Amino acid sequence: MARFDLSRYDGVLAFGRVLADLYAARRLTRRAFVFHEAADTRLFRPHEPPAGAERGDLVWIGNWGDDERTRELDEFLLGPVAALRLRAVVHGVRYPDSAKAALARAGLLYRGWIANAQAPALFAAHRVTVHVPRRPYAEALPGIPTIRVFEALACGIPLVSAPFREAKKAMCIDVLWCLICCQSKSLRAIPRS
Repeated sequence: MARFDLSRYDGVLAFGRVLADLYAARRLTRRAFVFHEAADTRLFRPHEPPAGAERGDLVWIGNWGDDERTRELDEFLLGPVAALRLRAVVHGVRYPDSAKAALARAGLLYRGWIANAQAPALFAAHRVTVHVPRRPYAEALPGIPTIRVFEALACGIPLVSAPFREAKKAMCIDVLWCLICCQSKSLRAIPRS
């Protein structure tokens, strides 16, 4: 952050309180404003499932990465899906063969990359999604969820999140949808069809 000379600017728009505080603490700008990410509600809104869409219990859209959240994915995605025998699918990239094998052992179907514009239809065809932040992101940027949280909630799908700092306070989105951080056992409360 320090490599940019911001002295001629009135302020910085930071996408979270922790970043705004860093700019201020390091005296990199005169003012820092928090400007949270948000979903484009022209696209991300409740939809009816497309005709003939494959229905399921749980969908997760996210990349496996470089073992930066393997433990969390096991605890908050693979373990609950296997224990509850949910019908679950995963979309994303950077899944090594070992990750694909772990998904299959837990009963999740791996479907690969999906265009972001297709996410609302996918959410509509499922009953719940999960938020599993990457460990470096959760540690370096506490309290800042990824854009996918806002997109999912704008679509009206219930979202269960792995804990991240400062998320114990529910973040209300609009009037009805809230991000509620809870333990993986809370998936037991999802009614089965």
